[in-house]
Amino acid sequence: MAERNAVNKILVLDLETTDLKPAIGDILEIGAVLLSSDGTIEKAVDEIIKPTKPVEMWCDCWCLRNTDLTLAAVLAGQTLDEVRDFLQGLLQCYSVTSYNRDFDIDYLTYNGFAVRRRIACPMLIASDIMKLQGSYNNYRWPKFQAAWDYFFPGNGYKTRHEAFDDAWHVARLIYKLKELGYYEGVL
Repeated sequence: MAERNAVNKILVLDLETTDLKPAIGDILEIGAVLLSSDGTIEKAVDEIIKPTKPVEMWCDCWCLRNTDLTLAAVLAGQTLDEVRDFLQGLLQCYSVTSYNRDFDIDYLTYNGFAVRRRIACPMLIASDIMKLQGSYNNYRWPKFQAAWDYFFPGNGYKTRHEAFDDAWHVARLIYKLKELGYYEGVL
């Protein structure tokens, strides 16, 4: 169960889904880590989730075409209800963020989860730092790979779009942003 005294840890999560819209799609994978104020990263969740919608609605989704995730693994995964209590415990105990935070949290909320406290989205922070030109004089949101390459040049990491791997690397990015003066008072 989640720790009760979590002031020096945040929950960094990532979801892989069958569609961009929660009303149409399902969650395929949940990855989450706990990031401590000293930079330690602990595994919290690494689950493949079996969708509730008929297989023909999602068997050709982007995740199954572009990652190592297989149809067989997804069909053998746990249901969202089987991981619900544990995940909800984490969401209640820790402050939560992810890369493109609102996408992931909207998916969770749509699926009946309550998120106690959201903290700053690292994608939006990276956008203000990287200043990638967008439309209408706004900075565009960087894809995670672009942010990683900007803050960890020459590292060689290539995102696999797997929930746990993504969550772990986003946690490293958040810690880097903390070292640069962001996330003060959170970690």
